[in-house]
Amino acid sequence: MQSFVKKLSFLVLFVSTTVVSAQEKTIRFTGTAFTYPIIEKWIQEYEKEQTGNNTRFEISTDKNKDDSFQIVAYQIKNEESDNQQTIFYVGRYALIPITSQENPYLNQLKKGLNSKDLKDLVFEKSLEDIDDFSDKPRKEKHPFIVYTRDNKAGTTIALAEYFEKNPEDIKGKKIIGDDIFLLSAIKKYVNELTFSSLNYAYDIKTRQLKQDISIVPLKIKSQQQAILNSGNVDKTISLLEDTHIETIPIEKFGFVVPKKYENDKDFIDFIN
Repeated sequence: MQSFVKKLSFLVLFVSTTVVSAQEKTIRFTGTAFTYPIIEKWIQEYEKEQTGNNTRFEISTDKNKDDSFQIVAYQIKNEESDNQQTIFYVGRYALIPITSQENPYLNQLKKGLNSKDLKDLVFEKSLEDIDDFSDKPRKEKHPFIVYTRDNKAGTTIALAEYFEKNPEDIKGKKIIGDDIFLLSAIKKYVNELTFSSLNYAYDIKTRQLKQDISIVPLKIKSQQQAILNSGNVDKTISLLEDTHIETIPIEKFGFVVPKKYENDKDFIDFIN
């Protein structure tokens, strides 16, 4: 099972929930929804190896349950950490910039966007960008409308931290609910741009980019852009595992675990 931790491909698996009989002890995971498919897969594989174990692991959609282990999709800073909790990072995911295939500005981006272009596009200017201020009205170089989750969402925090900004600095519109709703928004309103995890952007059965969306052209090597343009998730995963592309954030996800469970044998066995 170590390959799941090392590969980005963990987030491109669609699986069904295993139904198991009632057990004496239950450990629940809840939080960032786009990680659920791989965690469900881990649960299935663990239960196959641990037949007769009296501990049940499950995904809970009730994010307010006090006994659930929270799933986080960004690295928690020291000032945010709780001395009564331990964080276990167990995998990685990528956020790719996508837009509608019908976006009229795509043809203007043949040279691709670099990291600075994306920062200018996604984030409000700060006092550190004083050179960019002037008395003249500033025309937007790329007139996209940015869609993100709310400021407290894990992917929003991860996106902002990757570009060394704050979530509240992100321009555009905030979408309430799961990250999957961002895809619906950019399909409906064609001038929009968002960042999506791979398992939401790609159809896992066909292994291809979902219909009606495009990856925003990036200023990278031609062979790297060709891989992204292929729309194949397996080729994209291989590229991101082998190459650092500064315009595609890659972040860790993991479990926030109460201290009393950090040495729990069943939980440690499951993590291992």
